[in-house]
Amino acid sequence: MCQRDEPECPGAHTKWELPGGKVDIGEVACQAVEREIKEETNIECRAIKLLQYNHHSLWQYDEHQKSVLIFSYLCDYIGGDIRNSDKRVMQVKWQSIDIALKLESLPGTKEVIKEVAQEVEGLVYE
Repeated sequence: MCQRDEPECPGAHTKWELPGGKVDIGEVACQAVEREIKEETNIECRAIKLLQYNHHSLWQYDEHQKSVLIFSYLCDYIGGDIRNSDKRVMQVKWQSIDIALKLESLPGTKEVIKEVAQEVEGLVYE
């Protein structure tokens, strides 16, 4: 998980999220997920399944608003040592599901974690 360092967006600053980002023009979404995770965490992964949950947020920045639509993928870990590689991230950490669900996180993050837990481990969180 990544802790945001974005003081220009008070609603997101210091909150935790799963790594990810924008899809570049001409890029396939699953390739963007793999690239963004590598850029933010130094972890290599392979996107294997688009998850059912999606989320829309409207973020207020100092000078503008940003509309964000989030789709999430279940990914396989391939390799790499985790480290912070992004200037908009305070810290990057592997978190257990139980801890991740207790963190102050961006909207939609806990719902994705719960879906992954159910998908991978058959666990159901309320």
